[in-house]
Amino acid sequence: MNGGRNASDIVLRGGSGRRAGVAYYPSEERSISLRRTAERMAMTAAVVTLTVAQLLDLGTFIRMIDRHGVAAEANPLVSHIVGQLGLPYVTVAKVTALSVVVAVTVILTESPYRRGHPRLARLVVAVAVIAGIVGGWTNAATLI
Repeated sequence: MNGGRNASDIVLRGGSGRRAGVAYYPSEERSISLRRTAERMAMTAAVVTLTVAQLLDLGTFIRMIDRHGVAAEANPLVSHIVGQLGLPYVTVAKVTALSVVVAVTVILTESPYRRGHPRLARLVVAVAVIAGIVGGWTNAATLI
């Protein structure tokens, strides 16, 4: 209740010759629903951005290895895996790691059934996006 009004009342304001304005007081459930919808849309966009950044890294990595060989890779673990097991294994590992990061992000995000950790989810997304962009950028720099 807000001063004797229901949460969803529409109230006209004005008086003494002033123009009347309309004030809308949405219900608390509606406000929470709108906020959750906006947060869900933002996290969806963040996960899509994360995926694109990581696939940029993978695509430039494949091109770099094709053009310059395994020696061009700066990460010794990845160059060892490519040298021993081949490029398909690294590609599957990268897609698997991306799937795990997306799953962790979804689990950390708040849902209607449980309390989440949205700040931690945003941190995971931010780190993964930065890692993908930096990896793609360094691979592209090697290609040039």
